[in-house]
Amino acid sequence: MTPEPEYWEIGSLFHLADFEPRGAPEEVPWANGLLTGCGRDALRLVAKLARHRRWWIPSYFCQEVVRSVLDEGIELLIYPDSPLDGKLDLSKIEERPGDAVLVINYFGLRGAHDILIPQGFASEIIEDHTHAPTSVWARTSKADFCFSSLRKLYPLADGGALWSPTGHRLPAMPRLTSELKMGAFEKLTGMLLKRLYLQGHPITKQGFRPILESGEQKLMGAEISAMTPLSRATLASFPLKHWDELQRRNFSALVQQTPPHPGFRILQPSSNDNVPFSAFCVFEEKKDCARTHASLVANRVYPSRLWPMKEALLDGIPEEHARLSERSFSIPVDMRYDTADIVRVAARLVEALRA
Repeated sequence: MTPEPEYWEIGSLFHLADFEPRGAPEEVPWANGLLTGCGRDALRLVAKLARHRRWWIPSYFCQEVVRSVLDEGIELLIYPDSPLDGKLDLSKIEERPGDAVLVINYFGLRGAHDILIPQGFASEIIEDHTHAPTSVWARTSKADFCFSSLRKLYPLADGGALWSPTGHRLPAMPRLTSELKMGAFEKLTGMLLKRLYLQGHPITKQGFRPILESGEQKLMGAEISAMTPLSRATLASFPLKHWDELQRRNFSALVQQTPPHPGFRILQPSSNDNVPFSAFCVFEEKKDCARTHASLVANRVYPSRLWPMKEALLDGIPEEHARLSERSFSIPVDMRYDTADIVRVAARLVEALRA
């Protein structure tokens, strides 16, 4: 293993990342869609179209996104689904005319073949491709609407996308709001300072973390916004296919370097074509999850908890899904990291599991 850099760490919000110039322009699923300030704004635009009376949403879902849809006056109903379920059978939904169903590609682990749509299914389908926006499923989707929070996967200060694979008319492009512009500026400032920190410059975490977090909060403004010109231009320059390959490689390396351990597993993609967003680690016991998470954080690996459900906004969430975030975490495998990084992460994970 190569010597560890003094300021090495894994996870948390993006820094301003380096990447090689790409070749020819890449085709993206959202080419004919709208670029918004964040993924939440993209989903709120669908809600404002008033095409549906009710939305069915999966029981395991980010509650802040749920709140944003409720704020648009949409009636929400729960159907059971989580990363643990693998395939999703939509025939179990008691749909009515005018309904819509929100479907998630959890952590990039699913493909279109994992979604079973019964003959005569009348509800419109809205797909969340945040965790794998350039997957085969996202590129070949037949959903009514698709959206993604692009800044969750790519080194962007702001950014979401909305598109309609079936050609539904999209709303007008929202204006760029001053609040989102300020939030993106703070995020970009924090991303630059974090990059300098990781390079060993005399900057402390306290020097950039509050700025990043403040910028994140400003992106969640009450008014829907367009993406900033800087993020739009930067997004167009990203080598997305290459990054997909890196994620597959990093995910495979982490799995291969982590031997089986009782009461622990890393969820696997349903197909080699899928692009894992992260290594989603699930424990049988939440105390083992908490202990392992704490050990990783102490060793500068910062997994995400996706998503806390203690203050669920809707009734009907199965207990297993409500408690899933207490016994799981997500280790990033994105373009920021190379094989040496993943080997270090795996060593820390194995050490924590065996402790």
